[in-house]
Amino acid sequence: MAEDLYKVILEGWLSIVINVMLFGLKYWAGIKSGSVAMVADAWHHRSDAIASGLIVIGALSGAYLWWIDGVMGIFVSALILYATYDILKGAVSSLLGEKVDPVLEAEIKNLIKAIAPSVSCLHHLHLHRYGDHIELSLHIKLPYEMNLKEVHDLATILEEAIRIEMKVEPTIHVEPLIEKEEARRFSG
Repeated sequence: MAEDLYKVILEGWLSIVINVMLFGLKYWAGIKSGSVAMVADAWHHRSDAIASGLIVIGALSGAYLWWIDGVMGIFVSALILYATYDILKGAVSSLLGEKVDPVLEAEIKNLIKAIAPSVSCLHHLHLHRYGDHIELSLHIKLPYEMNLKEVHDLATILEEAIRIEMKVEPTIHVEPLIEKEEARRFSG
């Protein structure tokens, strides 16, 4: 019995050390490459290390606390649920659209204003990440007096400029600007 306990403890510590090292390596590689899947796999190693630690604690204290096995099982289950939530939250938000960084938003606003001063009310900016492909969707307002061809041509010019300067695939939704108050909000 004691030999089995020592084996469980040794294997548990070995698992902790290996999983912590794999977590560090995969997390670094995932961040460096921008791979959400690799970062998720890194978090998997982190949760395996924590689960192994809980198993070691359970093995050490199991002879003294009859209920520890059930409690450790609950902790491991909660850890798995939390890791699942964390991984899904990151993956889903990158697909559905993330809020644009304020610095990038200012750069986009400056680029648009330099090309088309008539644009106002830049809003609803969202980044969508699909592997290494990044899409940007945004809304702008243009004077309602512009005809459809002018609006289309201007949106195309702005999309091309954003594509070249920001290295993203933009989609611009154009809305009519009706009130002067809206124009002031953008330029302010």
